[in-house]
Amino acid sequence: MEFFVVNTVKAIRRMTSRKHKDLRDACDTVNAAIAERQKATQDTKHREDDDADKYFQPFKLACECKVAKITSKSLDCLQKLMAYGYLKGRRLVTDRDDNGQVSFSKRRSEQM
Repeated sequence: MEFFVVNTVKAIRRMTSRKHKDLRDACDTVNAAIAERQKATQDTKHREDDDADKYFQPFKLACECKVAKITSKSLDCLQKLMAYGYLKGRRLVTDRDDNGQVSFSKRRSEQM
């Protein structure tokens, strides 16, 4: 999973301009989290990371930025992650607007 996410987030980061500060920060945060996770897995036994929420923010912001190339890159990576079964939607996501919980797959569908 990290391969798709790292390459896409780096590409999105390169395509962003200064006016997309939130997107740039989210990309930097995800890259740092993945680098930290890769370092930790080298030191210990490998465990599958099933928390897709922490990787989803840059893709959400990329879809909202209204730049066709960035949105296309984001949707392409999300489609690959879904097709290869990395985003399964078993986990519940807290919706901050109404304090309810919705499945990740429903939230993902709403974003697209």
